[in-house]
Amino acid sequence: MYADAVTTVVLEVQSNPNAQKLMEARRETFHLEVFIERLELMLHDMFGEDCVACKDGKKLSVTVDGVTAFIDPETRMVEYQEGSTEEESLREMVEVAVQRLYDALSPVF
Repeated sequence: MYADAVTTVVLEVQSNPNAQKLMEARRETFHLEVFIERLELMLHDMFGEDCVACKDGKKLSVTVDGVTAFIDPETRMVEYQEGSTEEESLREMVEVAVQRLYDALSPVF
């Protein structure tokens, strides 16, 4: 009974052109500047203010126990400083945190 009602509503919304126009009008764009600002705040909370640095206003770096991980917010990739590849857990932790924040800030529709 509930499934029928939900299916009816979903089908009606999908076929209604007015609902489609409303969804397109509300579509938001992703703001990279906001993402970088919030990523920096999150990394400060995770690792401390001394461990996080922002370069060029775009690239972030996190230094933990002498190992530096560089974060590219545009591609959400985490790379190490040359010669420091042994600390895989730091890279995974930062990469997952960056991806989760990106998913949380991205528009759903």
